[in-house]
Amino acid sequence: YRFRVFNKDTKEMAYISDYPSLLFEERGRWFAMNGDKLFCNYMNGILMRSTGCIGTHRARDIFVGDICQNGIWDADSGRYNYRMEIVTEYEHGNGFPGLGSNRDGYTCEVIGNIYENPELVKQCTPMSYSFIL
Repeated sequence: YRFRVFNKDTKEMAYISDYPSLLFEERGRWFAMNGDKLFCNYMNGILMRSTGCIGTHRARDIFVGDICQNGIWDADSGRYNYRMEIVTEYEHGNGFPGLGSNRDGYTCEVIGNIYENPELVKQCTPMSYSFIL
């Protein structure tokens, strides 16, 4: 699995592939390291796992906490109908059909996340708060 961490103190996001170490201890404690320097830990950071899905635009991993613009092709109008949603959980096999799909008729684009782009949260559809992949 791929992970990313958000440091609540510095407001920085780091992708674990950018850092060599994510250390787990007992009782859910974790530490994200940058070489021999601590980036953040379970007390001042938010750990997010990749859903394993890839957005259809820019081939970008989709993580819990991402804000996605999802579209379904409407043949009658000849355009996509879009809605913005927050990825809140990971449950393989369920959810919006555009996620991780390059099938005709569906699109999914990661346009931000709830930590770095809080202004986008207000624009999301109410149903998105219980959205499950």
